[in-house]
Amino acid sequence: FRHSKKPEKLMQRCLALATERGDWVLDPFAGSGTTAAVAQQMGRRFVTVEQGDHARTIVCRRLDALGAAYRFIA
Repeated sequence: FRHSKKPEKLMQRCLALATERGDWVLDPFAGSGTTAAVAQQMGRRFVTVEQGDHARTIVCRRLDALGAAYRFIA
């Protein structure tokens, strides 16, 4: 995958195989927030970590668009 970008469908498949609704998903390298977004859409809870400034600008906007409840800790 170019620049480590993962398609949402791939993450859906992985989470469907490894988790159940209500489970926790840990993503220690949030990137653009794909794993957190897919987890939210599938009814999973999530913890995601990102040290880059794009965490607030990209990941938060993506989760806001989904109506996700989350806490941003800087």
